[in-house]
Amino acid sequence: MLPPSTRTCGSVYKIRVGDVRRGQRVGNGMDGKAGAIAVAVLAIVATVTAAKADTGQPPVVQRSLYLEAERSVYLARASEQRGDTMSAAQQYMTAVSLVESTAPRDLNLSKLVLAGEPLPGIGRRMIYYELKLLQEMLAQPQPMMRPEGVLENLRLAYGKMEWLEPFNPAWPYLEAVALAADQDYRSAFQKCREAAQLPGGEESVREKARSLAEHIKPAALAQEQMKEADQQAYMEYVQSGAQALDFAMVSAQVSATEARNKGDTAEADMWDSRYQNLKKQRDQIGQQP
Repeated sequence: MLPPSTRTCGSVYKIRVGDVRRGQRVGNGMDGKAGAIAVAVLAIVATVTAAKADTGQPPVVQRSLYLEAERSVYLARASEQRGDTMSAAQQYMTAVSLVESTAPRDLNLSKLVLAGEPLPGIGRRMIYYELKLLQEMLAQPQPMMRPEGVLENLRLAYGKMEWLEPFNPAWPYLEAVALAADQDYRSAFQKCREAAQLPGGEESVREKARSLAEHIKPAALAQEQMKEADQQAYMEYVQSGAQALDFAMVSAQVSATEARNKGDTAEADMWDSRYQNLKKQRDQIGQQP
């Protein structure tokens, strides 16, 4: 019985749309994927309309965190003035995250104002600078940050905007685009479905979500099947006793090393003997069909 890592683990999220559809490839590495996502996202964000203001009262947020979030907004604006894209992106992300960490998930925050600006506006600035940072990293021969990390931050930022504007289909759709660029078609397909069902925003965004869902559906289904196979392999790995033996073998090796470092040869030999016995049991499981 082989560990899942040597069977199907690690391959579940690496199917390309092109592998299951007309032989076409979606991307040729992170730079291409991230560049494509940057272009697509800029085009969509420019068309996203702001959600209508709620008529309720501004929500109450814990004052200490509110002040810290407001401070982050001021720091972000100072970074904007200096032309420091990375710092501006980080500070705007921090401001939104601080509010998110204390406010109830069902609270309407469209009326909350930070440093004289509604929170959804702060969120859009967060998106803008995360996008700008991604483009800057892609343009550099030796970027300060890995584009994969910036793309992940961008995806997280879309998730925060989904919380701020829960009826706007643009945000789950854009998250789907980011997920598809990272070849996670299974999650992207689910986000497309969410976007297509939301009542707010523009119908054109819902149409794009449906179109993307249709395009990536074969790869999403293939990934789902691989995930199920991977889960089955893991269950077999655990139930066979192989996992317990693998853990015990590692423990025996560590204990033997510690005993040698202490100069206790007898104890080290005892642990070595135990390791060899465990290894024989493990090899027998590995030979099973």
